[in-house]
Amino acid sequence: MAGENEVDLDHPAIKAAITIAVETSVSCLKTKNSELLGKLKETAGKLTQFETQLEGESNRAYQTKSALLGGLEGLTEKWALFCRS
Repeated sequence: MAGENEVDLDHPAIKAAITIAVETSVSCLKTKNSELLGKLKETAGKLTQFETQLEGESNRAYQTKSALLGGLEGLTEKWALFCRS
């Protein structure tokens, strides 16, 4: 009885079935891996664009802040002169 339930893993038909099952599974995994790598590359590109944009915005904000503070200092000096008069 025990011999009836045993599978001969060296039998060519069994080896072929195992090979097909493994190749099918691996093929699906390779496809999914390629898909995920593509999405990762796309996301990395978008992140780089965002960082570049953010740096530009940060530079513009700093320049605006500097201009406003410079203008404020000038107004403060004029106000002080006006108050002394």
